[in-house]
Amino acid sequence: MVSMLSNTRSAAHTACATRVTHSLVAGAFGLAVLACGSAPPANAPPVQPAPAAQPAAAPAAAEPPVSSESPSSPSESATEPAAPAEPPKAAEPALPRSPRALLVARDVAFLVEYDKSEAKTKAEADCEKKSKGDEAKRTACVEKAKKNFLADVVRFVQNDQGACTVTIYKRTGDNLAEIFRGPVTLTDEPPDKVRAEFAKGKGSRPLFRGAKSGTILVPDDYSIEIDDPLLGKLYYSAKIGLVTDGD
Repeated sequence: MVSMLSNTRSAAHTACATRVTHSLVAGAFGLAVLACGSAPPANAPPVQPAPAAQPAAAPAAAEPPVSSESPSSPSESATEPAAPAEPPKAAEPALPRSPRALLVARDVAFLVEYDKSEAKTKAEADCEKKSKGDEAKRTACVEKAKKNFLADVVRFVQNDQGACTVTIYKRTGDNLAEIFRGPVTLTDEPPDKVRAEFAKGKGSRPLFRGAKSGTILVPDDYSIEIDDPLLGKLYYSAKIGLVTDGD
């Protein structure tokens, strides 16, 4: 019994010593760990602080695809302004026709402007003398003088061979009575005159009566003037279609 108790006390003493030893070892180990974490070795380099965190860089913008064509210059790439339109060219003036060509123009005849002509002025002066202040006689005389004026319409016609004919008409209303028709030679006298040389024709020629030739003034494309030795200066206007080829 005493032996069993002695063995039990010995075992307990041994176990206690073992626990104390383990506790001492654990404590020493812990002190060593604390010592390692609190101070670096004497010959270790100083610890540098960790760098501050840098903000993330923004993603680079996507570059446009590279064209295989060569780059064009600014003047080529930009829309070029349209060239200013050229102003319309002025119509070139037609070459002036000769006075003779105007006289023989197709379908043209010349109608007297009796009220503007000296034939009326001369008739009024003559009738004033004859009437001796009698207005009725004077009026009748003036009207008779107008009826006796026979060169109301003058027409020049040129055929395919270049030969010319002059025809003179008396006009009563819309009716035309042929007074004279005959050959005539027309020669330009620049810049605005035509010399007419008459040959014997049919009827009695009321213009340039008794003369073989006369001068016709062509001031423009629309009129002629005939300075007759007996009738005075006569004014005619050009009319188209007044006389047809059948007349």
